[in-house]
Amino acid sequence: MPVLAQAALYGARVIAGDDTAQALAFADPDRTLPAVRPRPVAIDEVVLFNPELRDAYFFLPGIIGVVIMQVTLILASIGLVREKEQQTIEPLLATPISPLALVAGKLVPYALIAAIDFVIVLALGHAIFDLPVHGAPAAIGLLAFLYIASLLTLGSLIATVSETQPQAIFLAVFVLLPSILLSGFVFPLEAMPQWLRPVAWLLPMTYYVDGIRGLLLKDTAFQHIAADFLVLATFALAFAGLSLARFRKRLA
Repeated sequence: MPVLAQAALYGARVIAGDDTAQALAFADPDRTLPAVRPRPVAIDEVVLFNPELRDAYFFLPGIIGVVIMQVTLILASIGLVREKEQQTIEPLLATPISPLALVAGKLVPYALIAAIDFVIVLALGHAIFDLPVHGAPAAIGLLAFLYIASLLTLGSLIATVSETQPQAIFLAVFVLLPSILLSGFVFPLEAMPQWLRPVAWLLPMTYYVDGIRGLLLKDTAFQHIAADFLVLATFALAFAGLSLARFRKRLA
């Protein structure tokens, strides 16, 4: 995060500056105070990640997540609701397919669209803003897949509790705005009040942002961000189970 890095570099320069050296004094009254040598403190400054302190490197991985969320949540949430509004869901249910196959059939095209969007936005970020891609493509692809799956299943859950498309879009935006503000995309989680952090832990984007920054900027080892993958997979399974349960309840 460039702002925190700049604050740390400024603090290091203050500690090693001439003003600090002049303020140093020995507190032994029985001895003559020797002269303090110039610059008694030396600090080597090394910025390991994002050494140029470019804001684009910090924000672009999160922006990719916002773009994917906008596409997947809105498409998934209004997909089934449109069928209910147009009263075309009953003919679909009259076919031999199961509710799981019906929901999956509606979500798979949206998943493909979201995956294509992810690749395009990541490629544009690399080509235009020189966004580094240090992590393994397989790990980046798996993280994107789990993130998209969690958003699609969340969108399907929103669809089961919505009666109209405007209502579904409102609920999707209700999830989108906290995700932008509380996921660590803009502000670090450590700077949030303690009572607000549990809200951030309930947002899939929180774990996506942590994982994608680790992969793109740091080439973080998988074991250090495995929790992000695990939580996203848990979100996808939990949202899928809840949406199917509500869908079957509505059918009953």
